[in-house]
Amino acid sequence: MTIFTRRALLRALPLPLAALTLAACEGEKKKEAQPANPAPAKPADAQSLLAKVQVSQELGQEPKVTLDGKLDVTQPESQVLVKGDGARLTAGSLAIMKSLFVNGADGQVLQSSWQGALPEALLLNEKGIGPDAFKFLTSANVGSRLLMLGKQETQQGPLSLVQVADVIEQVPGRAVGKSEKLDPKLPKYTLGEDGNPILTGAPEGQPPQELVAATAIKGAGRQVKNGDTLVMQYRGWGWDGKEFDSSWQRGSVFSFQLGSGQVIQGWDKGLLGATVGSQLLLVIPPALAYGNDPKQHQLGGQTLIFVVDLLHSFDGAVTNK
Repeated sequence: MTIFTRRALLRALPLPLAALTLAACEGEKKKEAQPANPAPAKPADAQSLLAKVQVSQELGQEPKVTLDGKLDVTQPESQVLVKGDGARLTAGSLAIMKSLFVNGADGQVLQSSWQGALPEALLLNEKGIGPDAFKFLTSANVGSRLLMLGKQETQQGPLSLVQVADVIEQVPGRAVGKSEKLDPKLPKYTLGEDGNPILTGAPEGQPPQELVAATAIKGAGRQVKNGDTLVMQYRGWGWDGKEFDSSWQRGSVFSFQLGSGQVIQGWDKGLLGATVGSQLLLVIPPALAYGNDPKQHQLGGQTLIFVVDLLHSFDGAVTNK
């Protein structure tokens, strides 16, 4: 059960931006190995719609996309346009990408990281993005420019999309830093091999009446402030030890703007001032979660336990073009 408000980044599209990336990648055909950086990729096969898309290759600048006629994408396709000289993207990491989305029907720019929208943060997890997208993206390097074609369902009907993405960074997909000793009275948990937190059982005794925000792993990244967009993994339980939500289970990260009221107060208050790369244990009383009345919300009256890995942050909120 997902309990947080999710933001739609494209005005005309119902899904978050990451979902568009996945739609554009799913089912792509295997491409030939790319030449060494900085030479561009070989031209697409004439039978491919990729051959009808021309993209400028000046990395660091907003891509200029020219379409050879109207595109009707029936099968997603993808291609590395320029191979970067950075590290290969690896499974379990978080790929940070600046993206430009273009309407395949008329070439209109729908959204651009170069025009106000924040970059994407995409967890490279086969479960979350599918085997084809996973295979394609983990064959790319940091510094690459990628071209992806896909189709997205909208309220106005199917929309053929062109996405150009510049991979600008790769960060760990789990908390990395110095381990801190927690109060033994707090709920106890362990970590799986992939970093997935596992509650060891229902906590003993009465829950705390005040918010608890304890740092279990101290990350070395920037300190987050209100207005930042945070990217994280999390897992949540009630005080009875029963899980009710998990980004780890979905295989995708969650993001929101800190201090904007997009999530429960316990998150806005408990994560303020944390450093990127940290893992926090949050114990949130009902007043800072879903209130005291179970009739108003299925989690009403419950003290909630979260383990949160703060993976990345952007300075500011996502904006539309």
